[in-house]
Amino acid sequence: MFLALASMHIPSRLTKIQQFASGMIREVFSLDPRAISLMRIFVSILLLLDLFIRAQSLTAHYTSSGALPFAHGAELYLQPTCFTVFSWNDSLPFAALIFSLSACAFLFLLLGYQTRIATFVSWILLCSLQNRNPLVLQGGDDLLRLTLFWGVFLPWNAFYSVDAGKNKAVSSTHAVFSAASAGYLLLIFSLYFFSGILKSSAEWASEGTALYYALNLDMMTWPLGRKLLDAPLLLKCLSPTIRWLEIILPCMLFIPFKTSRVRHFVIAGLVLLNVFIGLTLFVGLFGLINIACLFGLLPSASMTRIHTRLIRNNKVKGPSFADPPARKNYYLSLLKNCLLVYFIALSLIWNINAIPGSPVVASTRIFPIGYALRLDQYWGMFAPNVLKEDGWFVYAGMSNFGMPIDLNRGGEQVSFKKPAKVLDLYQDDRWRKFLENYQMERNIVIRNHLCKYLITRWNRMHTKQPIRSLHIIFMRENTPAPGSAFKIKPDTLCSCLDN
Repeated sequence: MFLALASMHIPSRLTKIQQFASGMIREVFSLDPRAISLMRIFVSILLLLDLFIRAQSLTAHYTSSGALPFAHGAELYLQPTCFTVFSWNDSLPFAALIFSLSACAFLFLLLGYQTRIATFVSWILLCSLQNRNPLVLQGGDDLLRLTLFWGVFLPWNAFYSVDAGKNKAVSSTHAVFSAASAGYLLLIFSLYFFSGILKSSAEWASEGTALYYALNLDMMTWPLGRKLLDAPLLLKCLSPTIRWLEIILPCMLFIPFKTSRVRHFVIAGLVLLNVFIGLTLFVGLFGLINIACLFGLLPSASMTRIHTRLIRNNKVKGPSFADPPARKNYYLSLLKNCLLVYFIALSLIWNINAIPGSPVVASTRIFPIGYALRLDQYWGMFAPNVLKEDGWFVYAGMSNFGMPIDLNRGGEQVSFKKPAKVLDLYQDDRWRKFLENYQMERNIVIRNHLCKYLITRWNRMHTKQPIRSLHIIFMRENTPAPGSAFKIKPDTLCSCLDN
C-alpha cells in the first residue's frame, strides 16, 4: 500500500523537477529586450566606424589594382562555399558602390528601421567585405559577423528604434527566450572560454612569460604596455590570471540563481579585461567590439534604470518571464528553432574541435554549410603561444635620379635603424594586420601585388619624385627569453620594377 501511495506522487514530483529545471534554463538563457536593443545601437555604430576605417584603403584592400586581387585571395584563403559580392566585380567603382550600400544598411540598423531586413542585408554585406580580404581580419571581425547572424533572429528592434515607434506591439516587455538568445549567450561564452582554454602553453601557465612576449611586439604595443615591461613580476602574475579569468568568468553566465548580480560581476570583469588589452596593445576596434556585444547581457535591473533615464518620466517595469503570447506559424517557428539549435551545435563542435588533443574530431562534411554562413570561428588570440617574431618594414625605392628613398617614411633617405615608434609606420590596424600576414612565409605568393601597388601609389602622388623599383624589406626582430639580447635580421620579402 505504501508503495502504491508513493508511486502516486512520482508524476507530480517529476513535474515539479521539470518545472524547476525549465525555470533555471529560462533564467540563464533569457535576455532583456532593452539590453539587446541597446547592443544593436552600439554594434551599428562600430560597423559604421569600421567601414569608415576600411574605406581609407578602398583601392589597396578591395580592388584588383590593390595589394590582393580577388582572384588570388579567393583561391588562397576562401573556402569553396564562401560567398562575396566582390566575386561579381573587382573594380574601384563597384567597391565604392558596395561600401555605400553597406553604409546605408548599417545606418538603417542603427535607426532600427525595417530592422530584420537591415540586419540580414548588413550580415550579407559584412560577410562579403570580410571574405574579400581575409588578411586584414582579426578576432573582433568574427564577433561582429556572428553577432549580426544571431541578430537576424533576435528582436533587437523592440526598443530605441523606428520600428518600435511605428508599431507599439514591437516594444514587448517579455524576456527574450529562444534558440537565438541561447546562441548569442553561447557565442559570448565561447569567445572568452575557448580563448582561455587554447592558451595552453607554459607561457600562460607555469612560466608566466606570455605578457612579456606580447608587450615586446613593437608593431602592437602602446606606450603603457612598454612601461609594464619594467614590472616583470607583475607580468608574471598577470599572465596566468588573465587566462583563468577568460575561463572562469564566462562559465559564471550559466549560474541560475542571483542572475542579476552574477551578470553584473561577469560583465564588469570582462569589460576591465578588454580595457586593459586596449590600453596596452594596438588591436584596432577589437576591445570596443567585445564591450559592445556584452551590452546584450545586461540584466533587467540595470536596463530598467537605463531605460528610465533614456525615456524620461516613463517608469517601465522589467521584462516579464511569463510565456509570451502564442506565436503564429507554429511549424515554421519550430523549423527555425531546430535549424538554430543545429547551428549552435555546429559552433560548439567547431570550438571544441580546435582544442589540441580534443576527443571530439568532427567530420569535415559538416563544415561547408558553416563556411557558407560564416559561422566558422577560432578564438585563439595569442594562443597557444604568443608571437615572438616582430619587426618593422623598410620600403626601399630607387628614384629615377638614382637616389634610394624609403616610401614608408615619406621619401626620407633609406635607414635600417629601428624607429622610435614602430606603430607610427602603420596607417591603421587593418594595415598592421595585413602586413603581419604579408611577411609570413605561407603568403609569399601574394607579395608582388603589394610591391606593384606601392610603386603605383607613390608615383601617382609624387609625380616629381617617381621611383622605378622597390625592395620591401622586413627587419625581423625575434623576441628572446627574458634577460637575453634581441637580434635583428633584414629579410628582403619582395623586389619589383615599375611597369
